[in-house]
Amino acid sequence: MHQPPRQPDAPLIDRVLVWKIVFVSTLMASGTFGLFFYELSLETNLDVSRTVAVNAIVFFEVFYLLNTRSLNDSILNRRGLLGNSIALWGITAVVVLQALFTYWPVMHIFFHTAPLDGGMWARILAVSISLLLLVEAEKAMVRKVAWGVKRNERLARDSLITDIAPLSERGTRKELERGEGRT
Repeated sequence: MHQPPRQPDAPLIDRVLVWKIVFVSTLMASGTFGLFFYELSLETNLDVSRTVAVNAIVFFEVFYLLNTRSLNDSILNRRGLLGNSIALWGITAVVVLQALFTYWPVMHIFFHTAPLDGGMWARILAVSISLLLLVEAEKAMVRKVAWGVKRNERLARDSLITDIAPLSERGTRKELERGEGRT
């Protein structure tokens, strides 16, 4: 709620959001298919590979939920990771439901899934956490570029103002920035 409302004529999904959607979707799809085919290459049966893929998608979503607490700022701090108790309760519920999906024999019949071992869970979590880290790295790069652009705009504006006339003839710098300078 720190941002002003968007303009009524502005698109709901701008170029930045399209980039984020494509970036995250590509990471999730690559990770899911990568794990699925990796499990098949280990000659595990199709049900196990399918279960790994479904759990990978769910845990990608869990870690991306944490990432979306802020679209621009890092969440790699206590407030970012633990600051929303409702999200944490939701994550807890999802983990419990995924455990039922993975280990309850009735689910194996309905969904053709199979139980997973510790190594499979380690791979799922490692690949899923990589989404969180890669999105955080992308946010850091965007912040750095945005900071550089704002700095360059400020420097250009300041040099333009000082090139026009001496500061004492135009009012104080604060007056000029507010548009109250003398002309």
